[in-house]
Amino acid sequence: MIAGNGKINSRELIKKFFEGNYPTDIERRFHLWLLNESNREEKEEGLKDMWESIPCGNPETVKGSLHAVRTKLGMPATTVRLGRRRLALRVAAVIIPFLLVAGGYYLADRYAGTPAKEPIARTVEALAGMKVVLPDNSVVEITEGLLTYPEHFTGPERTVTLEGSGYFEVVTDAGKPFVIHGNTMDVRVTGTEFMFTNDRETMVSTVYLVEGSVDVTAGENGTVALEQGHSLRYDSVSGEITIGELALGKEALTTGRLIFENATLSDIINASTQSRGYELIIRQMDRGSKTYNIKFISDENIEEILGVLSVLADGSFRYTIENNKVYIE
Repeated sequence: MIAGNGKINSRELIKKFFEGNYPTDIERRFHLWLLNESNREEKEEGLKDMWESIPCGNPETVKGSLHAVRTKLGMPATTVRLGRRRLALRVAAVIIPFLLVAGGYYLADRYAGTPAKEPIARTVEALAGMKVVLPDNSVVEITEGLLTYPEHFTGPERTVTLEGSGYFEVVTDAGKPFVIHGNTMDVRVTGTEFMFTNDRETMVSTVYLVEGSVDVTAGENGTVALEQGHSLRYDSVSGEITIGELALGKEALTTGRLIFENATLSDIINASTQSRGYELIIRQMDRGSKTYNIKFISDENIEEILGVLSVLADGSFRYTIENNKVYIE
């Protein structure tokens, strides 16, 4: 909704969104816009307008619904004292502006005591570090992109779709495998812990297996069984699969932070390229026993890291970067 001055009328846009008067392809953009700090006061007023339009039932039902939504979103529980209707709504409107974004339909239908007009949207557009608890209590920490999953896992498999990357801690259920559909790769597990990256731009997907075992289906290569402590990288453009030893732990996989103590240069280069999603090809390199202590934070790219390492090693190696591959010589 655009006002006469050309600016977005936040209150009117929020009202139309929760009434369902919006094109389906803007739902995710709406969520991101609503979470943006701009026009914050106007957005909060719009949320209050929407909140107060919801029919209110028993205060204990309202309280229970708030707790249920907090639990579904993985947020800490709080105690809300609910008295008269107006006070209850005012308090709730202040406490859960974010909950309204992710669970507005859930709350509205619970309070009204009527069946849902639409099911809760089971999609999460997550910022780095956000954790999602799935219906089977498996946990996904999304580092970027979009995870899509159902309200309940039905049928013979637990199926989700990931565009981006995430760290999975899958609850064991031998009778109901867990399947991740990516852009170019599918991963099938029963219970394990791993990182899955799925880059739409480069068309490269990688599985970093920390615990357990997984079956990976990539292109026309059939299904590959990956063992614990290994990584599998699939380039869908070339059709090439590369399997190597995992050089990273959970923190490095989820945050990008690289901390090395008494590590050799080859180990540092291997872990650094792996953490940034590159394939390492060593044509020639002095694999001396000298060790280094060094730390990189999450925003350094592979070229910056290799530049620092080259200076640190007195130029004892040269590198080139081409098509998501790092060549060392």
